[in-house]
Amino acid sequence: MSQTLAFVFFFWILTLPKDYPLFGLFGEVFGHLLAYVAIAFMSGAMVLVDNGLHLAQHEVKKLVELKEKERQRKIKQQMM
Repeated sequence: MSQTLAFVFFFWILTLPKDYPLFGLFGEVFGHLLAYVAIAFMSGAMVLVDNGLHLAQHEVKKLVELKEKERQRKIKQQMM
């Protein structure tokens, strides 16, 4: 949420100077409903991607732990 608000704020700041190519674009873009739908869609997509990456990281960590336990077990068997 804060990233989205930061984007809107900095986009607004960038459209203020008259000699900058983006002058006046803020009102044009955010005057349409589609801009808000796109922001909501992208925010939702980022949440889904973030959750998916977190789950993948958890699964990879479990696999690494299992392999490490198996390696430790093999080392103990070789020592006996």
